[in-house]
Amino acid sequence: MQRKAQQLAAQRSQTWRHSGTVITIAICTHNRSQLLDRTLGRLGEIAVPRRRAWEVLVVDNRCTDDTDTVLERHTGRLPLRRARQDRLGLSNARNAAMDHARGSYILWTDDDVLVDGNWLQAYEAAFDRHPDAAVFGGPIAPWFQSDPPVWIVENWDLLSSAYAARDLGHTAIPFNAGSNAVPYGANFCVRTDVQRMHRYDPALGRNGRRVVLGEEVDVVRRILAAGHEGWWVPEAGVRHWIPAERLSKRYVAEYFRGLGRTCSLTEPCEDAARWFGVPRWWYRELLERALRYAWCCPGGWTRDRVRALCDLETSVGRILAKWNT
Repeated sequence: MQRKAQQLAAQRSQTWRHSGTVITIAICTHNRSQLLDRTLGRLGEIAVPRRRAWEVLVVDNRCTDDTDTVLERHTGRLPLRRARQDRLGLSNARNAAMDHARGSYILWTDDDVLVDGNWLQAYEAAFDRHPDAAVFGGPIAPWFQSDPPVWIVENWDLLSSAYAARDLGHTAIPFNAGSNAVPYGANFCVRTDVQRMHRYDPALGRNGRRVVLGEEVDVVRRILAAGHEGWWVPEAGVRHWIPAERLSKRYVAEYFRGLGRTCSLTEPCEDAARWFGVPRWWYRELLERALRYAWCCPGGWTRDRVRALCDLETSVGRILAKWNT
């Protein structure tokens, strides 16, 4: 057993040091060392690329916990490098990773995922099948700390985006500009030369306690709109950690309020009469959604009430974003 482990380590070492690193796995982290430890541990167990070298680039986004200790523990087990970004915010950290990446592809994942055993090889095969493509993405399944409540399970089609879940099917399909069928941030890849032409907007993405989303979707849509090709890679899956405290109505409300802020920042707003910088019809929509939510409340957490909560909080977020700009 020990000899087999040594042979595997030697094989990995040769793969890491192959001339011309091609795949950079980029992970941005902020004070989540325990989750990062599990993520890096899993990366040390997966099948390595068959014909390409690889590296793991961790961006320390102003961490104050024991992230340094975790990185030291995995140095030598992985082809690991570290960069630091002192400006807090996921978009800032992603831009730092982009600047430090040595690979021809940047394969983005999070500090709280477990990747599938063939994750890297599945992406490598996709690169070979579609050498001109600039964007790739794979499935994200939830990794629940505890069993989700019934109201989440029964309304998963409405709530899955709040838990970064993504499943576009078991068949490789192209991404299309203008479509909502695009990959999410815990599992996507961009060709580095194209990525460096499309930086992440610091106004988007999580930043401390600020819940604004969509920095990666914004970039992917810009890349596709520029005419680049993109593909879904159904074999390249990950599982994304969902802590128990997120299985709550409060979290769902916060998420959809953040989604509303994101929509306000990214979607064009038609030239319309405004009150306090906000299109007047947004207030009407907010009132209608508030009344609909109130109407649904006496019936318990029905599907209609869950849908009404999502719509109401999205409207609140859109208006708050305009007030704060």
